[in-house]
Amino acid sequence: MTERELAAGETFEALKGELLELFREGVRQDLPEEGFLKLALRVFRFQYRANPLYRAFVDRRGVDPEKVRHWTAIPSLPTRAFKAARLVSGPPEKVEAVFRTSGTTRGREARGEHHVRSLELYRASLTPN
Repeated sequence: MTERELAAGETFEALKGELLELFREGVRQDLPEEGFLKLALRVFRFQYRANPLYRAFVDRRGVDPEKVRHWTAIPSLPTRAFKAARLVSGPPEKVEAVFRTSGTTRGREARGEHHVRSLELYRASLTPN
């Protein structure tokens, strides 16, 4: 799915910009529950539209993203899914980095992968400031 096809909904760049701004505010500032909830639902709905494999997973569980009202109702993928398929929200060619597990459990051929669209966003999400 291209960014243009996602235009009817949330775009990756819009979410990225808002998340980066939020992360820059730092850990000293609490995020109100309502603000977190709205952001979590927007990210979930974006991932549903932009990631066909995740969308199929959500659909098989009978979850309608527009009816989800709380972050605890967002379906989470089991970790084994990252070993079985390439999970990317958006065009795979936009991935900036791929992090792989060591492969100690199932061997190097079956290593899990984490596809990262933005290293800037990835770093900002991990670094308290």
